[in-house]
Amino acid sequence: MNGSMPRESQILNRHLLALLALLVLALHSAQVKSQTYFGHVVESTLCKENETIMFACNIKKKKVAVCASPRADNPFGVLQYRFGSSSQSLDLAFPSNDVPAQAIASGGSRGNMGRGSMQFLRMKNADVTYTVYHDAFSSSYGREDGTEGGGILIERAGKLLANKQCEADQVIYSGMLQDERFFGPAIPIDKTPVATFESFGY
Repeated sequence: MNGSMPRESQILNRHLLALLALLVLALHSAQVKSQTYFGHVVESTLCKENETIMFACNIKKKKVAVCASPRADNPFGVLQYRFGSSSQSLDLAFPSNDVPAQAIASGGSRGNMGRGSMQFLRMKNADVTYTVYHDAFSSSYGREDGTEGGGILIERAGKLLANKQCEADQVIYSGMLQDERFFGPAIPIDKTPVATFESFGY
């Protein structure tokens, strides 16, 4: 008996190595297809594979998200607003087709004399406007008493119908709103007042 490995063992090892390679490839493919936030894979939002999370948070037992897909030369050229308990159970999702983001959305950043800042994204669905926002505010310039929050403002014909706030103790995904390719290149900068944030200027 020599020291070489039996043929059956060699074949088995080759099969195991091939299986391992397939598993690694599958895991890599799953990550590439997953929703992303600053390039990192994120689960449990309403965004889908290959979409970028522009905004997402939990509101009581529901979730809200604005998800972006690339169009032409902009990675945020198509947006969709979603609200519901899960991706399989949505109460609202619009637009229903790949409308250019600049046709239905606008947004921007505002400040409050050094004591606060907010970013917002407005999306129109017929005569109703849905504005997702994230804000940080301190009543003093020292910022020891700073607070942070977010939510959805729902308006019709300029009248505020609801202000649904994100759960304060959970993550609010909004950082992608500040990407330099978004406000301006992808959607128009909006300089009209934001309900409940009238003291914030641009």
